[in-house]
Amino acid sequence: MPAILGLPALAAFIGALLTRMVAVFFSEKLIRIAYILSVAGVLYAAMKVLDNAVSGYIGDLLSGMPPEVSYLGILMPSNTAACIQACIATQFACTTYSFVNKAVLIKMKAAG
Repeated sequence: MPAILGLPALAAFIGALLTRMVAVFFSEKLIRIAYILSVAGVLYAAMKVLDNAVSGYIGDLLSGMPPEVSYLGILMPSNTAACIQACIATQFACTTYSFVNKAVLIKMKAAG
């Protein structure tokens, strides 16, 4: 009979333990995931701002040229602006990647 009386206490202990484990897991992991998603969102927003700025500068450049030079816009392919934007965005992504690598190396040296 005493073993049966201890079962509710054991079930309550296991339930509390599992609840605590899930809470710790989700609090630590979800904070990291939220941090990564926020950094990705900021980088995406920065890329869109950069994309809009470059697009505006190219349009202003072509429209502000003298008529003789602005005819070069006719000779350029229709995706020239998109190609220039892709080149600049790739350079920005490479720079961001190198900064992340440097930060990881600094953390590894500090930890080890």
